[in-house]
Amino acid sequence: MPLVMQYYVLKKKYDKLSLKMKSHLIRVQFIKRNHLPITFKINEYLLHSELRILINMLDLGEYPRVCLLGFILIVYVMMALMDFYNSDFHKNIVLTVLFVGYCFFFS
Repeated sequence: MPLVMQYYVLKKKYDKLSLKMKSHLIRVQFIKRNHLPITFKINEYLLHSELRILINMLDLGEYPRVCLLGFILIVYVMMALMDFYNSDFHKNIVLTVLFVGYCFFFS
């Protein structure tokens, strides 16, 4: 095998192993700095943290929830008023589904 090809093959293996070593070193540093047991599962910790952050981002406070509910109910009333003059079976189904959806979502 020519020397140039051998260099690229070895370089690829070196980069792959270097990445694994760096990840293990980061794991060890994290465990030592936080005084955790050596059997600590970082992957589970990261998944749990990611889920907790997502839940905190999606959680609405009282004031935004009331504002959203008020806006949705105003839209619902406006749709019902427009439907009062133009009665259509499909619009009635849409209004019914929206009403049940609002009740389910905000319960």
